[in-house]
Amino acid sequence: MIGSAARCADNVFRDNHACQLKLADHLLCAGDYQAAITEYKRFLFDDPECGRPDYVYAGLGTAYRFLGEDSLALVMFDRSARETPADSLRTERFIAVAVLMIERNRYMNAVSYLDHADIAPDGRGKALYVQGTAYLCAHRVDKCREILSQLEALSSRAASEWERELRESLLAYRKLAFKSMGTASWLSGIVPGTGQMSAGRVKDGINAFILNSVFASLTINDIREERYGRATIFTYFFLRFYLGNIINTRGAVTSHNSRVQNDFRARAAASLERKVPPLKPWPFSPRGEPLP
Repeated sequence: MIGSAARCADNVFRDNHACQLKLADHLLCAGDYQAAITEYKRFLFDDPECGRPDYVYAGLGTAYRFLGEDSLALVMFDRSARETPADSLRTERFIAVAVLMIERNRYMNAVSYLDHADIAPDGRGKALYVQGTAYLCAHRVDKCREILSQLEALSSRAASEWERELRESLLAYRKLAFKSMGTASWLSGIVPGTGQMSAGRVKDGINAFILNSVFASLTINDIREERYGRATIFTYFFLRFYLGNIINTRGAVTSHNSRVQNDFRARAAASLERKVPPLKPWPFSPRGEPLP
């Protein structure tokens, strides 16, 4: 009798516990993220040995991600990956966490994370590809080449595919239209405004050219006429606009290069999302299959 009652109580607990997890999933799907977090945490508190912590931590990470709390989301996704029993799926989840870091512009964190993650041998090529992409986004071409060398050393068909993808990314990066700070500054030093024009700021360049030309002409004319007082005043304004022209050129080049780099990063993140899908809402079932 007592044993039967105990089994009945255990079944009731399990049924209620299952309903609690379903409630958390429902709240997550409905967009009530704070309530979902509360229910997921309550589920773990009531039954720490629930046998599916990877699923629960993935739900917590998804909720935190939608709340904009990226740091907590990454912590939860990382715990989900570490609690995953299957080696291949655990590797996929580690890589997905790194991709999420890249999406959040945390490029070197993504590289370091994969360096310390427990990556299965068959997932090594994909992990290196993600690291190489992170290095390109961080403007570290030298490190990307080192990753290519590591991919070559793997000598497997899968690794060769990822090596080809990374080489294409590196080639696209080399074709980016970066402007040289030294060249643009040198141009503006010789002909004011031309450096800004070369960096894409044509109107600012024309304005700088006109202002510098006017004050240079006025200064030279007053010196010829021996009006040194006025010449001093015009020289002050000329030097002011001349130096400002060089400073603005450096700013224009920095802005141009940042825009080019950010465009590349956006394309790289989109490419990663296609080739290495990141963690999504309703991430994984207890069997490791994507949920609808």
